Amino acid sequence: MKTIRILLILVLISFLIGCVTTKTPTARYRTASHFYGIKMKSSSYADRFTIERYSISKGVSFSYLPSKMDSNVSAFGKISGSIIKITVTNKSNNPIPTNYFSDTFTLITTDNKTYYLEKGDILEYPNQNYINPGSTVYYKVKKPFGDLRKEHVSKIVCDFGVISKTSIVLVPLPYPDDLNKTVNK
Repeated sequence: MKTIRILLILVLISFLIGCVTTKTPTARYRTASHFYGIKMKSSSYADRFTIERYSISKGVSFSYLPSKMDSNVSAFGKISGSIIKITVTNKSNNPIPTNYFSDTFTLITTDNKTYYLEKGDILEYPNQNYINPGSTVYYKVKKPFGDLRKEHVSKIVCDFGVISKTSIVLVPLPYPDDLNKTVNK
């Protein structure tokens, strides 16, 4: 009995240490965002990244594995017409290499189909070689098919750089809590 109690306490402590819940600040341009994500060592960890709440006034609350993910590098995504706009913010201390020829954007649907998203014209691609610490960079990629809605998307994976690859995995955001309250009044 004592052994079971000790094991239960150890499991509980390891769970609490392994998962962290945090909130991100919000801003007006994010009110229409459909996706949110953070830097991950591998997109295979995406199932351990969970959006708990989304509010226009309070931002995004989520839980993640700090040992496998970095919430200092984050992104919002939005479907807009024939494109997907992705806004990447780097609050880490390290620059993130970015290049038109090596960066890839992949969309995985809820029925497990994978689409490689076209970046469009090179002249419209951000022309800096890095997403520097404290900066935000905006990307536009083409939707893989015409009637794409966020309900079709399981995740969007953004891979930046070649040698030191940075992966950001975005998942669909729920409908904002504070809009639910407004609509129901």
